[in-house]
Amino acid sequence: MLRIGARIFSLLVSLLCGASALAADIRLWHSMNGARGAEFDRLVARFNASQKQFRVVATYKGAYDEAASSAHSPAMKRASASPRRPA
Repeated sequence: MLRIGARIFSLLVSLLCGASALAADIRLWHSMNGARGAEFDRLVARFNASQKQFRVVATYKGAYDEAASSAHSPAMKRASASPRRPA
């Protein structure tokens, strides 16, 4: 019985250590297309290949106005949902 407990403990420790070794995702919205978008994708790939601690996930969000609107919208929802502080 003690051997089974030790094996389970060993398995849990190895799983937890493996989970902490995963890269943290950094989500990055951008509005670069064409040659600039291709170069940006190459820079992101080069950064991701250079280290294992972080992983950039670049997402094209359309023209600048569309990307800014996408980023601004969730912030406005959070701000309106938060309680107001008295002045």
